[in-house]
Amino acid sequence: MQEKENATASKLVSFLCREIKPRYHFCAINGTHYESAPFRMPKDETTQFELCTRFISLADVGNAEKAKYIYALSLKPVDKSRLLDLVQKTTNEIQCPFIGLDLGGAINKNDSSENRQYFYDMDGGSRKRQGGDNNKRDKRPKIPQIEQDKCWFCLSSPDVEKHLIITVGEHFYLALAKGPINKHHVMILSTKHVPCAAQLSPDDWEELNKFKAALRKFFKTLGQVVCFTERHYKSVHLQINVLAFEEGYAWKIKHSFEDKAEEFNLEFETLPALDSEKMLPEMGPYFLAELPDDSTLITRQMKHFPIHFARDVFCSENLLNCDEKVNWKDCLLDKDEEVTYVEDFRKAFAPFDFTDD
Repeated sequence: MQEKENATASKLVSFLCREIKPRYHFCAINGTHYESAPFRMPKDETTQFELCTRFISLADVGNAEKAKYIYALSLKPVDKSRLLDLVQKTTNEIQCPFIGLDLGGAINKNDSSENRQYFYDMDGGSRKRQGGDNNKRDKRPKIPQIEQDKCWFCLSSPDVEKHLIITVGEHFYLALAKGPINKHHVMILSTKHVPCAAQLSPDDWEELNKFKAALRKFFKTLGQVVCFTERHYKSVHLQINVLAFEEGYAWKIKHSFEDKAEEFNLEFETLPALDSEKMLPEMGPYFLAELPDDSTLITRQMKHFPIHFARDVFCSENLLNCDEKVNWKDCLLDKDEEVTYVEDFRKAFAPFDFTDD
């Protein structure tokens, strides 16, 4: 039996399964029905999560043993699934069968086997797709790479509006938001070019938490609670918006997010307080809001996501009741006003500013 399994086993398929990390892996070449216990793919450079895979082998259609040859299931797309559902462990899991296997030679471009399938041929050989040309270059548009000196938010960029900066740390700086909702609307931004919080190093994360803790203490002296939001979608640089509300409004913030989510047909998942970049999806866009009750709302349902979603929530009737400020461009200030806001905030925040230590 073992020899039969080895004869039909494919290192290439094993390699693909390990790299793609499918939720279900179907097979129908052994002519037998078999369902293994679920196993988890180890995390690697492509993902920080150990995702679960279920292997299912189906028998031949119309087999004499009447073994199962058809399988029906209803799948929810990953980008609409709850993160906790994807990583939640079951009681009957087995060790990943690919751990310890040397699959480095799985892709052999010199393999001339007649059994080789074109779909799995990474080289393509001399075969052509119907109506295609292997010599033609890929015409798909490439994702633009933003140079650091042309980014509006990189501290070393000449395009940074330095008069908006309140204080600067080693990895992050605090600045007045452009087109602020109010005079205490600020942003935490990375000094270097980092696209999102999920890609921060442990040292970066430690300083980010210091900024958040300092801002919470500052706003508490004003009788306010604070909400942090990040939109990793149509944004090339990490930006964390910071806005405070009167303490009596704390319970309304989550409800306001839920109301707006329903209005825009979005699904949010509730996570505990963020304590590591590993809690965030490294691959793909997301939006999150850290609430005063230490819970975190997150969604990866980003297709047609409203750019001003956070401001929509903050400016709603339940919170600040200022719909006219949803678009930041409608809230632009004169440079003199911006300088005054920055100086006032810097002076008030000084007792909590750890960057001067």
